[in-house]
Amino acid sequence: EAQRDFILLRSLRDGLDELAGPNFTLAYSNSQKLSDYRWGKIHRLFIPHLLGVDFSLPSNDGNFVSPFPGLYGLPRDGGYEVPNACTHRIRAKNQDDFMFNHSPTHRFTAVTKPTGVEVVDALPGGQSGNRKSKFYDNQLSLWLTADVRPLLTDKNKLMSQAERVFLFTPVKEK
Repeated sequence: EAQRDFILLRSLRDGLDELAGPNFTLAYSNSQKLSDYRWGKIHRLFIPHLLGVDFSLPSNDGNFVSPFPGLYGLPRDGGYEVPNACTHRIRAKNQDDFMFNHSPTHRFTAVTKPTGVEVVDALPGGQSGNRKSKFYDNQLSLWLTADVRPLLTDKNKLMSQAERVFLFTPVKEK
């Protein structure tokens, strides 16, 4: 029992020494104060865009920027094999090893009621891939806080709020 306790305490000490060491300097500034060790400083979300870092979330000049100087990404709760799961390594050797770029992304719930279907959802970002669109990152705040918004299922309500409508029709064969 004493040996077990020693192993546990030694492991805790080694872990805390690692957090105060050079591999975590950008996150914790070599601090040895437990109150400085915030999960969000090392557990950060980065959503890459096919057109590069200027279009990614967060970006240097977009609506969402990293709140920590020198550390890229947005603080995010969750972790490895938990309900708010994220895809990162189970062990970290530096302040970027717990960063992740995807997790369960589309939050969607539908409830069928006698009055119709009620749907809520949120996307990690927005519905548009166009960085200049107001729908590019309009859902990210909701997604980061595990919140959702109503999804319109009534055609009339949807059409009244639509910004643009595209009608695709098949080409008739000759």
